Amino acid sequence: MITTVLISIFAHGISAGPAGNWHSRLVAALPDEAPERREVKELPVRKGFAIAESMQICK
Repeated sequence: MITTVLISIFAHGISAGPAGNWHSRLVAALPDEAPERREVKELPVRKGFAIAESMQICK
């Protein structure tokens, strides 16, 4: 099981950069009215996380 997890992590590390670049080019080529290009508002941060972050616990 450990071998499978390590191979998975390694494979993700190799493929994440090229896959991200490919997806960026794909989305950039879409028309402006495509749902993928729609602007969305940022989700609110949970209160507990914001407090921990202000106390610098999560860093």
